[in-house]
Amino acid sequence: MQLFEDIKIITLFTLALFSIFLFTYKKGNVKSNYLLASVYSFQALEILNGTFYRFADFWINQFPWVFYSTEFTFFLWGPAIYYFFKYSINSNFQLRKKHSWHLAPAALHTAFLCYTFHFHSNAEKIIQLNNGVMTIEEDFVIHFLKNASVVIYLIFSTIYLAKWKAKSNERRPWLIFFLTVFYIVQLIQILQFIDLETRIYNTIIYNTTSILWFFVAITTLYKALKNPFYFSDETIEEKALEKERENILSDEQEYELILKNIQSKIIDEELFLEPELTLQKLADEIDFSPKKTSFVINEHFEMNVSDFINSFKIEKAKKLLASTSAKEKTIIEIAYEVGFNSKATFNRAFVKFTGISPTEFRKGDV
Repeated sequence: MQLFEDIKIITLFTLALFSIFLFTYKKGNVKSNYLLASVYSFQALEILNGTFYRFADFWINQFPWVFYSTEFTFFLWGPAIYYFFKYSINSNFQLRKKHSWHLAPAALHTAFLCYTFHFHSNAEKIIQLNNGVMTIEEDFVIHFLKNASVVIYLIFSTIYLAKWKAKSNERRPWLIFFLTVFYIVQLIQILQFIDLETRIYNTIIYNTTSILWFFVAITTLYKALKNPFYFSDETIEEKALEKERENILSDEQEYELILKNIQSKIIDEELFLEPELTLQKLADEIDFSPKKTSFVINEHFEMNVSDFINSFKIEKAKKLLASTSAKEKTIIEIAYEVGFNSKATFNRAFVKFTGISPTEFRKGDV
C-alpha cells in the first residue's frame, strides 16, 4: 500500500534528521547522544536498504553497488544500544582499546561482503543480484548471528540497567521506554528471521517495523521538543544549582582567594597526599564552605573534587614510578605513599588518568 511507503519515507527522514540533531547537539551527555544517534542512523539505513529492494528492477540495473552497502550496520546495532545505556547511566564511562572487540563481527561481515560482492564489477553485481548473491545457508547464518548478537546486547543492557536501578534507587522512565522499544523491534526482527525462507508474512512484518519506528521517531522528537533536558543530562535541580553557582561566585575577589588557598594547601603543601582527604576537610583547610570550595574546583578545573585530588596523587605517583631512587619500592608502597588506601583503587585511578596501569607505566609501555 502507498500509505506504508509514505510512512517509511517520513520515518526515514525523521530518523535521519533527528540523528543529525543528536550528532550536533553539544550539551549534556554528548557521548550518549552520539550513540543514540548511531542507533537511529542504523535503523534509517535499514529502511533505506529496504527501499532498494522495493524498487529492485530500477536499482539493480542503474545502481547495483547500493545493495549490501548498508549491511555493515548489522553487527553494530547491538553494541550501540548497549553503550548508549552505559553512557546514559554513567557519563564518565570511557571506551578504551579493549572494547574494540565489539567491532570485530561488523568488520568480519563487511570483509565477507567485500569478497563476495563489493569488489566485483557492476556487470558481475547485476548477475549476482539476479541469481542470488549468497546461498540460503550463508543468508541464514548471517541473519541468525545478527539477531543473536542483538538479543545478547539487549540482555546485557537490561542487567546493567537493573543493577544501576537497584544500587541508586533512581528511575529514568525514558531509558525504560527505549529498552522496551528495542525489545519490541528485535522481536519483530526475529519474526522476520523465522519467515526468512517462506517470506509469507515478510511484507506485513516489514510494514509493522516501519510503523513502530515511525511511532518511536515522532515520540522521541515530541519529548525532546517538550523537554529540553531530555537529551542533556541536565535536570531542573541542576539548573537551580547553576543559578546558585552564579550567585556564590559573583564576587571575583572571593573566587580568586579560594583558588589561591587551594593552590597553597593542596598543591604547594601537598595536602592531596592525605589518605582520608574529603571535601569537608579540604574546605576546613582553606576556610571556606564545602559548597563554595566544590563550585570553584568544578568551575576552574572542570572536574569533581575526588578526581581533582586524585589527579595530583597520580602525578606524584608517576614521578615516583619513574624515579630511580624509588625503583625498589613496590606498586602498593607507592600507592600508600601518595594517599591511596588500596592497590585496586590506585590502579583504577591510574588507568583513568593515564590510560595504562602503574606496572605498564613503570616498564615504559607508554
